[in-house]
Amino acid sequence: MWWHMNSQEEAFPLLECMCEYDDKLPAPKGFIWLLHCIRNSERIVKKEPLFLVPRLSLDEGHRALSPNGRYYYHSDFIASPDNPQDYTSTTLFWERGQPMPHKLPIPSLFYAVFSPDSRFLCGFTKDGAYRGGSDSFYVVECTTRKVRRLFHLRSLEDFTYKWGWYPDSRHIWYAFGEVFEEKKVTIYRCDISSGTQVLLQGREREVVFKDWDLLDPLYRYNSLTENARAFAYARNHQIRVRVEPIREWEEAKPGESEVYIERRNGQSRRLIRRGEHQWMRIQPLDVSEEGQWILLKCERMCKVQEANQTTESIRFELTVWHVPTKQHRVYARAEYPPVGMPTWWFARG
Repeated sequence: MWWHMNSQEEAFPLLECMCEYDDKLPAPKGFIWLLHCIRNSERIVKKEPLFLVPRLSLDEGHRALSPNGRYYYHSDFIASPDNPQDYTSTTLFWERGQPMPHKLPIPSLFYAVFSPDSRFLCGFTKDGAYRGGSDSFYVVECTTRKVRRLFHLRSLEDFTYKWGWYPDSRHIWYAFGEVFEEKKVTIYRCDISSGTQVLLQGREREVVFKDWDLLDPLYRYNSLTENARAFAYARNHQIRVRVEPIREWEEAKPGESEVYIERRNGQSRRLIRRGEHQWMRIQPLDVSEEGQWILLKCERMCKVQEANQTTESIRFELTVWHVPTKQHRVYARAEYPPVGMPTWWFARG
């Protein structure tokens, strides 16, 4: 396991994630156990086997966990256990309590996102692999794993790869046009029950870029650096963390990003100011419902000594901050590139 533990222990909150693969546990041929882990600021304190995942995947696909923690999805190029060189595009789906995956009849459902109520999984194909068809949006009903095509994507060249769920879990929005030009993109709303699509104009169009609920990254697909800012929301959606600017590594500067705590009622507080740190990028991961704690993944450039040669490498630091006092602790560190880097969040219950 790639996490490096620190040597101190205090009453900081527990974190959880699905992060560690255990090849010592008995598993069917071609599979390995994915563990659910809970850790404090010192070490991992609990591990439990959760899902059986393919051992031979390229780790180039996409995966997601439903908001209620019940369902898990992974789309990737996966090798046959009998022929490690034979990779096939595959979409797998798990339900908690049933560790073996189900193979969905959509080989390449990439960039899928679960609905806010965890009832649906929606995404799109990239290579027209489904029944020899063309690229389309599909929706999966999680309880039955029934797959239904919503609509055909007229052109992947014009598709921005930006889309997301509305809070009602019944509609999605998606955009065509210049990916970095909000004023030039064309945005549609689709009813997942009927497949009806509506062109958005005026205020309906603007809310996609401004509405509190629609900006939650858990319910939309976009890059970390979209609009040079990033968010993480509390589960009750009353508090969020905002970090800006967030830039691509080639443009990032140490100490440039600032971190804000924002409440739905409009209150805002700056927790970390520009120049108070040396991180190149800060990614918000979670915030507690009362706003007392925030979880950040911070990236910095560091020097690494290898074979009598000094090179530069990216270091990832998992940090927990106590908002009232601004005290923080580095829970773990990793050098770039950490394979299968997990996403942590504050432990629930």
